[in-house]
Amino acid sequence: MSDARGRGVARQLHSGGQAGGQARQTGRKLPAPSANWRQRFSFIIAFVLASLIGLPLANALMGEVAAMILAAFIGGFALGRMTLKRR
Repeated sequence: MSDARGRGVARQLHSGGQAGGQARQTGRKLPAPSANWRQRFSFIIAFVLASLIGLPLANALMGEVAAMILAAFIGGFALGRMTLKRR
């Protein structure tokens, strides 16, 4: 049993083809662009400003240990936000 192109029907079904003359869809669907890119961009800006301004300021005012604790807090917060599961 073969189709119009001479290929066997069993081969078509095995290779992912569909019976009835329907063409197989090729390629992947690309995800839609994120609607909240401004929120993400503002978070990145706030993170960079907190790192570049906040850490030296904490070091000058409270010492090196406080600056390291602040850096751990900022880094943990950023890591948690970046790995948050979204819907």
